[in-house]
Formats: sequence, C-alpha cells, structure tokens
Amino acid sequence: MTEPRPSGTYSFGRDYFQTRLENCFVDFAPGTTSPDILVVTFEGAGEPPHRPDAAREPFGAKFYLGEGYSLLGFKPINVTWYRTRDVIDYFYFLKATGFFDRFSKVVFTGGSMGGYASLAFSTVVPGAVVIALQPQSTLSPALVPWDHRWPVGSAQDWSADFIDGADCAQTAHEVIVVYDPFLPKDARQVTRIGMEHVNPVRIPFVGHKIGAALLLGKTLKRLMRAGIDGRLDAAEARAITRDSRQSVLWFQSALTYLGNRKKRWLLEIVRRNMPYDPDEHPGLWMAYQVAFEGDFPPEEVERQWAHGLAKWPTNPRLAIGHAHYLWRSDRKEEAVAFLTEAQTRVGNARLVAHALRSRPFNTLSAAA
Repeated sequence: MTEPRPSGTYSFGRDYFQTRLENCFVDFAPGTTSPDILVVTFEGAGEPPHRPDAAREPFGAKFYLGEGYSLLGFKPINVTWYRTRDVIDYFYFLKATGFFDRFSKVVFTGGSMGGYASLAFSTVVPGAVVIALQPQSTLSPALVPWDHRWPVGSAQDWSADFIDGADCAQTAHEVIVVYDPFLPKDARQVTRIGMEHVNPVRIPFVGHKIGAALLLGKTLKRLMRAGIDGRLDAAEARAITRDSRQSVLWFQSALTYLGNRKKRWLLEIVRRNMPYDPDEHPGLWMAYQVAFEGDFPPEEVERQWAHGLAKWPTNPRLAIGHAHYLWRSDRKEEAVAFLTEAQTRVGNARLVAHALRSRPFNTLSAAA
C-alpha cells in the first residue's frame, strides 16, 4: 500500500496534507520529536477578509512544527468565525473517526476569532489544553448583546452547536487566556468563561494587540512552550507579563491609554522607566507627544509637532495624529485641510482618506 502524497510543502521545508472544506482549508502535518502532541491552530479575524490562498502557512505553523509537534491548522477562506456547517461537521467527523485519539495531548490555540474557535471546539477533546489570545467567548447576539465590535461575526449563524466557547471550554484540562484587563469588552468576554477555570496572563494597556505585544516582547514562544508543557504557573505568568512590557509597542500603548485617561502619576512612572528614545520611533514619539502635551506651552508643542512632521514626513499615522492635535486646538478647518494635503505625500494615502471620512473630521464636511 502506497503512502498518501503530501498536498504541498511549506516555505520552511515541511510537507503537509490538506483537506478543503467549502469555507476552510485544513492542513495536517505530522510531528517529529513530539508527534503525539497535536496543536490545533485557528487564524484570527484580521485582514484580509477573503483568503483564497490555499498554500499559506497556518497560524504558528513554523514554530509548532519546529518544536516537533504535530499540527492541524484551520485556514478560513472567508472570515466567517468558523460558524459554517462544514467546519462544525468536520470536527464531528474528526471525533467520530478517532483522529484525536492518536495523540497523548491536544492543544487548541488562536487569537480573537481564533481564540473563540479554540475555546469552542476544544470540547470535542475533553481534557485538552486551550491557549487563547484575546478571545471572544462568543458573538451570539443572544448571549453577548453588548459586544458588537465585529458585525460580520455577530451576523453569522449562532444557532448551531459550539455557539458558546465559555461553556464548551469547561471540559478542558486547562484554559490559558492572555488578554488586556483594561479593555472592558475583552475582559468581560474572558470573565464569561469563569475565572476559577482560567489560567490568566494579563498584558495591560495593549488593547486587542496581545499577539503583537507578546511577539515584540519576545515572550510569545516562551508562553506557548510553557502552556503546552504544563509549566505555566502563576509565577511564570507574572514573569511573561513583566517581560512583555519591554517593547516599543507596549510603551506606546501605555502612554496612549494613560494619556487619554489623564493618569499623571502613572504616566510619570512609564516615562521614567522607558528604555527607548521616542525620537527613534515615530509611533512612540507621537504617543509621548500627545500624553505630555499639556506639560508645555503652546509654542513648544507647535515646535515639537513641526520637528516630528519634518523627521517623518511620509508617516500617515503621524499626519493623522497631527490633525487630531489641530482639532483639539479648535483649529478644525486647518485639521481637515492638513489631512487633505497629506494624502498627496504620505506612504498610505488610503489610511488618511479613511481618517477624513471618519469622526471627528467628517463632522466638519457634513456641517458644510
């Protein structure tokens, strides 16, 4: 009997076998040094919404296969939050055929939309481990009428099975959830699971950018290894939180969050402990500028903005930030004119055009 031929080979040289469902590609790649550990991964809901590339690598494939684990990767063709009948039936098929019984440990993981899926579908393998990054427990309007951040997700069919990840995850051996406790709706989604059943890793101030914060803080691989190996105790979770607060992204996010809420004493702590020169990072520079804007006379603020715009003239986010500064200074017409002109010179004119069509800038054109 001949061995089945692989469907393809990833860019890093590993073969995989693919099943194509109506709404999802599903890749399986056997492990090497730890083939009895299966990691089931799910992509998140970011761009693009339509993903027809069947040959793309699943979420985390290079890392998990490099660690020697087996991989089952779900790659949606469209962002349907894994709520289509074909995906649901495929999990029942895998369970009925004993696929998961081949493995001594099964780990479900993903972020946001993928975090929902990792919680929900873990119930087909009682005793599984879940590692969910900023997950939504569900987007069923009947269960979370207060969370309408993803209208495409809320519009899916939430009448079939696996509708509530909070309920489904109760059969898991361990549920590790990484989230920002200061992002109210994310925190509320996590609380639905039942905190007595959650091993939490809290990364404050980064919002829905948990994956990027872990990656840039050089803690993502450490988190995954500890979670899969069963070593993520409270001390290690605190250490991951601490070490994740060393990236430019974290300091930028902290300055923005605390500045918006006028938390002066916390801003001073962040400023004193920041190991980066804002003048070397445009996003950090802008967050710093806005957070401490009130500490300087208007002419110094103007001078600083002129410096930033001269240093990074094609940065679209800096242009949008300057327009917000003008708007806050009650120079609304100047803000709109500045953004209109910025479209001709920035690196991403579409981003600036989108800002012009959004609040508060669109209110001026509407009034006109």
